[in-house]
Amino acid sequence: MKIQEILKQSEDKSLEFKKEIPKNRQNLLKTVVAFANGAGGNIYVGVNDDRTVAGIKEEPFDLEEKLASIIYDSISPIPNVFFQTVAFEDRVIFIIKILPGANKPYYLKKLGPEGGIFVRIGSTNRKADSQVATELRRQARNISLDQEIDPSLECDILDTRLLEKFIKLRGLKTKSGLEYFIKIKAAQRYDHTCHPTIGGVLLFCATLPDEYSYASFRVSRFKAENRAELINSTNINDGLLAMPEKIMDFVQLYMERKIEISALRRKENYELIKQGAPLGSREIAGKLNIHQNTALKRLRQLEEKGLIYKQGSGPRVRYSV
Repeated sequence: MKIQEILKQSEDKSLEFKKEIPKNRQNLLKTVVAFANGAGGNIYVGVNDDRTVAGIKEEPFDLEEKLASIIYDSISPIPNVFFQTVAFEDRVIFIIKILPGANKPYYLKKLGPEGGIFVRIGSTNRKADSQVATELRRQARNISLDQEIDPSLECDILDTRLLEKFIKLRGLKTKSGLEYFIKIKAAQRYDHTCHPTIGGVLLFCATLPDEYSYASFRVSRFKAENRAELINSTNINDGLLAMPEKIMDFVQLYMERKIEISALRRKENYELIKQGAPLGSREIAGKLNIHQNTALKRLRQLEEKGLIYKQGSGPRVRYSV
């Protein structure tokens, strides 16, 4: 990209402009650390806030030597940093190029490996909290959160019935058991023991442990569409594979199933119970308008088999399952 186009851009997670190298180097070093902990970035020195080019006053070679020494002494691990100069009109812009780091997290030695980690949020540098620092360490090990071992739990917490469901959903023909949990990285053998991974716990636990409550699902029922009044709610703590069915079970408690029989056709659907109707009612009622002898015959057959129960009499008959 040409320097003219770059000067038109705003500072962001990978771009910063500076009029000069500040005497207090901390802010500059924080930017280097944040870029190394992210996707890398460039610092353009010799550019004013209004994007006019002032250029650098120092000799580029001297500036490069000075900055390389400061970065080497102040940041650990040592980030991959390159320097470049670009002529713009009759001035020189000094560019500090920071590559994305492979040994994250990078930190300022002065603040230590816990307090000296910085990340880029928009156009600002922010101190990383413990969760962000942990994620950076996972990136260095090239693993994701779901592959992280949970040493506080044993593999017997994983439900083989849910594994069988998983295998069936994927259309696989394989035997469920501990070895398959390990194969799909839902568990790992570690130090002569077996521990589940975080992903394994989330997927294959019949009931999620308390420390995994962040993955639970709350289903609530409100009195009005604007959610002005909560009627009731429940927290579903099942594993992710079992959760959809449990959610639908809860929803259907507050729906009524209606059956209509017309001629030889049976139509069945669910509708939300209107306010004031008995909650949780499983009664299924249908209004039957019988016009054909064949339909009456079919109704008697269903009644004899115990599939429906007749209530009342007359041209409009009420049935329940």
